[in-house]
Amino acid sequence: MIIGALDIGTTKICALIAETRPDDRELVITGVGEVSSNGVRGGVVTDMAAVAKCIQDAAEIATQQAGRSPTNFYVSVSGEHFSSYNSRKAIAIVNHNGRITDLDVQRVYEQSQSGPLPADRVMVHAIPRYFRIDGQDGTHQPVGMAGQRLEIETHIVTANAAIMQNVSSSIEQAQLRESDPVLGAIASGVSVLSEKERKNGVWLLDIGGGVTDLAIYQDSVIYHTAVIRIGGQHFTNDLAVGLTLSNEEAERIKIKAGTVSSEMINPDEVVDIQQIGHSEKRQMKRSAVVYVLEPRAEDLFDEVQKRVSQFFEKQSPNGNPVSPIPPSGIVMTGGGSQLTGLVEYACQFFKAQVRLGAPSPMLGLGNLLVSPRYSTAVGLIQYGYNDLVNAQEARHTSTARVGGQPWIKRIKPMLSRFTDHFRT
Repeated sequence: MIIGALDIGTTKICALIAETRPDDRELVITGVGEVSSNGVRGGVVTDMAAVAKCIQDAAEIATQQAGRSPTNFYVSVSGEHFSSYNSRKAIAIVNHNGRITDLDVQRVYEQSQSGPLPADRVMVHAIPRYFRIDGQDGTHQPVGMAGQRLEIETHIVTANAAIMQNVSSSIEQAQLRESDPVLGAIASGVSVLSEKERKNGVWLLDIGGGVTDLAIYQDSVIYHTAVIRIGGQHFTNDLAVGLTLSNEEAERIKIKAGTVSSEMINPDEVVDIQQIGHSEKRQMKRSAVVYVLEPRAEDLFDEVQKRVSQFFEKQSPNGNPVSPIPPSGIVMTGGGSQLTGLVEYACQFFKAQVRLGAPSPMLGLGNLLVSPRYSTAVGLIQYGYNDLVNAQEARHTSTARVGGQPWIKRIKPMLSRFTDHFRT
């Protein structure tokens, strides 16, 4: 089994290729290709030819290393144009024995997606959150249980149709084929969150170059997603404007001396900078860097808190009150999360436990990817593996269980994708 992943970001495009060992139980990263991104801003394609060239270059590097190429690439996408809502639908159970079957699950799942979408929107994910039987507390596995009424709540993620089409066209121009797109936060959640965190409740903040993806997990599944238009590049831009630096110099200063906490620096510490309009480097107190970066961190976390508060005001998952402070705290990942002091600042801001999340080591070239910046790409590989395994299982069981009806090939991978693999 060969699996390809393509993470399309504002600052970088990363392609990964993985294979399974003969027992199909261990993934081995065999190819890694990473190039600077060009033609993408905040998850939106602004130059299709430039994006296609970057995608092609990253995929070629990975393919040459791996020596083999996957049929399709799983592709991560993000951007402020994404939005989400929760759909709740119910059906009557009409079987003679009153037991819920796979067909009942399929019927109610399709009902939850039946609402009309605006012409400019496309559905990206329909994630089953939980089922209820006769109004009782939720379950993830209703098949075989007795009841008269089956209810489902599904998390629906939609995106701008034209923007998504531009992404697909860029991949096509790069002469690659894509599988279903995956929201970046969902891919990252697969690689950096533990089952305990997902079960007890956790917020995931995936801080990319152009945007930050927010995902709220509860009872081992996603309950809410949002995309915030602040990312690592905004911190860089603030330094460029505030200190009169080129973008390249601002990025260098951010990595070398950037922090959002004045408590982490010596007040007299200085840093050498190359300002625009000056031929020689000048010295500036490092506190000036903090002065520029700290307000942007506050803006980001203010917006996160606002989105979370709006979500909890609208509904309480499973009908039970949920504390706005998640029991497992907050996990931050993505390249932008590595800014010095950002985790500590988040702890103080949210008054909660916050940790930096990175993928666990994998076989092959996987040891090179143990960094928050690769969380989405590695998560895509793991997501793709689970997706292909679940699809194979569905094909093997469809004839035996439901007489070969084609719907099970769709619903089984979908349900397993968002329940079973989150428990691995």
